[in-house]
Amino acid sequence: MKAKEVVKFITEIAPHEKGVPNDGQSGWKFGDPEREVDAVAVCWSPTLNVIERCVSLGVNLLICHEPLTFQAYNGPWFKEKPSQEKEVNLKRLELLKRHQICVYGSHSNWDVKERIGVADTLGELLGFKKVVAKGFCTRVYKVRPTTLKSLARRVKRKLGLERVLVIGESERKFTKVGTAIGGLGQMFTFPEELHNLGAEVGIFGEMLEYTRRYAVELGLSIIEAGHSTTEMPGLKNLTEEIRRRFPELRVYFLENIIPWSYI
Repeated sequence: MKAKEVVKFITEIAPHEKGVPNDGQSGWKFGDPEREVDAVAVCWSPTLNVIERCVSLGVNLLICHEPLTFQAYNGPWFKEKPSQEKEVNLKRLELLKRHQICVYGSHSNWDVKERIGVADTLGELLGFKKVVAKGFCTRVYKVRPTTLKSLARRVKRKLGLERVLVIGESERKFTKVGTAIGGLGQMFTFPEELHNLGAEVGIFGEMLEYTRRYAVELGLSIIEAGHSTTEMPGLKNLTEEIRRRFPELRVYFLENIIPWSYI
């Protein structure tokens, strides 16, 4: 089995054309597409920890959702090394090269994959059934009247979180809940997408402070659950699709651990 055959299957069920145009996070990232593989891993971010686990498991092909390397900012605020000289990048690439592990990125094409992709899976996992509006990567659901506090508790329980960031009145009731996966909240004015779709509260992945403040002034309540946390459920579905299609391969989902805590 060649690495390119596994990738061909992914792009058949989730074509790149369905995702963001010219999405640089999707496509071949490292290694030879002709490489023979017998073990595949799927992850959210191809961190050094994930790559080390690939080595331990004998993985030949790593399917990742986020970028393999960090790009140079090239701005006026600080002096930095170019991308090809960054220590973090070099450590990752050296380990991949030494163990001949191929890397392929499946990003926005899997975000928008119907039913089992990242966007739809989050809502399903949270128990939302009735979609009343949708954007490219956003959804708005009609729910029974529920308070912000109750909804936050549901998000924590379903996503296995100890805490979530909440903005709004805890006892205010809602009937329209929006979801914005991953890093969409890194765009300052993104809350207006959910607001314009009719959401009263938005469940976000990762948000900047600017984005939170924009939501406040829109009157949109917020539950912030984390970038990786809101995307990994959909990537587990990708793992299962590969496992079903290629029963002869060993297929793993490698969860990204959270390497920080709060004091």
